[in-house]
Amino acid sequence: MHLPGCERLQAKASVFDDYVDLSGSEATVRPRPEIESLDALPIPATVTVTCRASGAVGTYTVEDGSFDYDDLPGTYDVRVSAWPYHDAHFVLEITP
Repeated sequence: MHLPGCERLQAKASVFDDYVDLSGSEATVRPRPEIESLDALPIPATVTVTCRASGAVGTYTVEDGSFDYDDLPGTYDVRVSAWPYHDAHFVLEITP
């Protein structure tokens, strides 16, 4: 099957671990990178914070590459999404 304006890319790839990079002169299959920390986020990134005690959820857009969160003491689940990176999960503990 051929769609007008589309080309077939012949490469081995995982639908979960790779993506097609169209930023260069040729389409290239690349591995999806990992998000290593909240201090070095891809731009832009979406960060979702869930308080384990109350279940309250907040969603934030990060435009500068770093995410700082200051709230009541407790444990928070932090999820980060930024395509083509793999989604990341961090546990944040805020102490008094």
